[in-house]
Amino acid sequence: MSFVTWEQLEKTRTWIRAFYEACDSFNIQHWINEFFESDAIVQVANSPIITGHQDIINYFEQQYSHLSYMKHTIKRMDVLSERIYVHVETIFIIENDPEQRPIILKGLVIIGKKIDDTKLTFLNSYVGPAPFLNRIQMYIESNKQVAKVKAVPSDEHADQFRITFSQIAEKYVGSDSCIVEPDRKNHYSIYPRYPQANKPTPYFELSYQNINNEYHYRLTINNRLYQLESGDLNHRHLTIIDNIHSNTDGQNQLNRPETFCQVNDYFSKLNKIYHVNIEVEQWPLGYLAVIILLHLHESQRNVD
Repeated sequence: MSFVTWEQLEKTRTWIRAFYEACDSFNIQHWINEFFESDAIVQVANSPIITGHQDIINYFEQQYSHLSYMKHTIKRMDVLSERIYVHVETIFIIENDPEQRPIILKGLVIIGKKIDDTKLTFLNSYVGPAPFLNRIQMYIESNKQVAKVKAVPSDEHADQFRITFSQIAEKYVGSDSCIVEPDRKNHYSIYPRYPQANKPTPYFELSYQNINNEYHYRLTINNRLYQLESGDLNHRHLTIIDNIHSNTDGQNQLNRPETFCQVNDYFSKLNKIYHVNIEVEQWPLGYLAVIILLHLHESQRNVD
């Protein structure tokens, strides 16, 4: 067994710090070319073994494509003459994650490198990636495209819009698809695209008045009325829930309201992105159309 001198130990510690700084820089090619031998071997947890610069670069570029932030913190390091044991804590943030929630992983990384070499020959990571991969999968599933939306000014009604959906996800094609009609002044009706009757009844209706640059909205969903104003949309999130029901004795009772739709962002002419959770299976595109109409009209207001 070869002994490691103090000078070699300090040099290796410096190398490891530089290794992880390069790893966190998101410059994958520089990191691999600078610190890995051309025929290096990498294995992450129980994943298949990866060999050679290009395959290693391809692997890490795929992983990094989901991230906006990554930081490694070295908790402990044991240096031997031909390998290094690094206990590391890693913090990730998924790109465009609305919660910007950090994912923290802890584990052991074994690096094969002779004490005086400048590049590693193998890397085995025992940092379990399950929380990271689960978060990525959850985010990807929640961000699949539902539909492409086009909104244009109405020719018949000033300051109103005509909305069309295209490239609709397969699960929404059919009875869930809808048509948005600015059918009269300050009023919209949202109909099924494939009605069961010749004269379909709108499932959603949205009407409004602009009073002193404040919109007053009346939203009807399946004959249930909701009222809201611009001030509500500016200062709180939007949540549409089931209405209060009445008992047979005439007394009002709140029967654990069902949440239909939630917008997790403030409405503003400066805000171009909204994170919308639609909790019901019936008419999801109708709820989406309502949110789009509210955004379009709020964006028209002359707000300083």
